[in-house]
Amino acid sequence: MVDCSRLTAIHAGTGDAWAASIRPGMGQFVASMRREMGVPEQVEAYLASQPEPKQADLRRLHAHILAEFPGCRLWFTDGTNADGKVVANPNIGYGAYTITYADGSLREFYRIGLSANTAGISVYVLGLDDKTYLARTYGDSIGKASVTGYCIKFRHLAVINVDVLQAAIQYGMSVHQAG
Repeated sequence: MVDCSRLTAIHAGTGDAWAASIRPGMGQFVASMRREMGVPEQVEAYLASQPEPKQADLRRLHAHILAEFPGCRLWFTDGTNADGKVVANPNIGYGAYTITYADGSLREFYRIGLSANTAGISVYVLGLDDKTYLARTYGDSIGKASVTGYCIKFRHLAVINVDVLQAAIQYGMSVHQAG
């Protein structure tokens, strides 16, 4: 069973790079608002910051995941590290699993991630033991997408088989993951 009981945000730092990217010219205002916003509000601000038609595709995926997994643990990462440096694209995350590192330490993280990138959209399916599973299972039938060990990247929803993407998301949210 997936742990989908509460809302949580991950913030690796308090850098304002993400905030400045939401609404150019409003960095300080948005940064102060970000510190006061909950995860759903941060997700909404991130979605609203995306250009069309990417925004519509992200909203459709976000709504589908929330409908498919009601009450799911929702995350938002702003893409900055502990020093406030931008190291990744912001991500919306869903569900939870525990990562076990080689040194034995543990970290909780999301199972499914959703992110805009310069070329389109990335859907991350994290914590899979078999890094060939996504490509083997969904790669030939998903359409115009790049499928790696943990990421499905595509330009628009219109160029992929959405049912196949939904199956990959469902698998990622329900499979036992050793992490």
